[in-house]
Amino acid sequence: CQSGTTQPARDACNTMVDATRAFHPLAGMIVSAGNPVPGTAATLGGFGHFSVAIRATAIKVSLPNPDSAAQSSVPSSFDGAIAAPVVEAAVGLYGGQGSGLLSIDALGSATLLPTSQVQGMAVDPDAPTIGAIALGIGYGARIGILRGSFPIPTVSVSVMKRHVPRIQFGDVTAGDLADFATDLSATNWRAVAGMRVLFADVAAGIGVDHYTSAATIRYRDGIITRTVTLDLKNTRQ
Repeated sequence: CQSGTTQPARDACNTMVDATRAFHPLAGMIVSAGNPVPGTAATLGGFGHFSVAIRATAIKVSLPNPDSAAQSSVPSSFDGAIAAPVVEAAVGLYGGQGSGLLSIDALGSATLLPTSQVQGMAVDPDAPTIGAIALGIGYGARIGILRGSFPIPTVSVSVMKRHVPRIQFGDVTAGDLADFATDLSATNWRAVAGMRVLFADVAAGIGVDHYTSAATIRYRDGIITRTVTLDLKNTRQ
């Protein structure tokens, strides 16, 4: 935030910089979640096989009140859970060798991020939406390493690329002291092992996520509106 501005303007700017940096990995976790094909480590088995799943991920978020962004202690305008339903699909492309080695599934996802959950949050009017819901698209692939049978686990690895359109919180043009707008791109790597136990598939795994965002903070300095840009990167395991 610029040193030549007034103290209240710098305080408002810094509040939104902090809010953007805090929101960035939380948004990444909302859209990324865990296993891209819930409940199993096994690939689908080649052409003619597919799966569709609907899940929801929720995470607790606290966002500052953009009307009070210049205060020394900024109250929250929202403090609660943001939930995002996700539709996941997988299609078998190649059944692999006898042990399932190098079997391949194509993966796709659609994340529905209801911005109406949070007062003052809106989606870019040029972004893909369903009503007030931001639509994020994802794609990727899952590769089978081993198709096991008890007590040997089935093992697979996957990679997904997900994107959420630009979301804005607060609105300087509507009278708020500051606002921020950010998009999000996530790359999700997963390694999952599992096996069938009685009538259920049990799976567990590890993952690495890398999130990037191009964010913009606007804040009022008297009658002037100033802008700060941030290129955010975050890696979580």
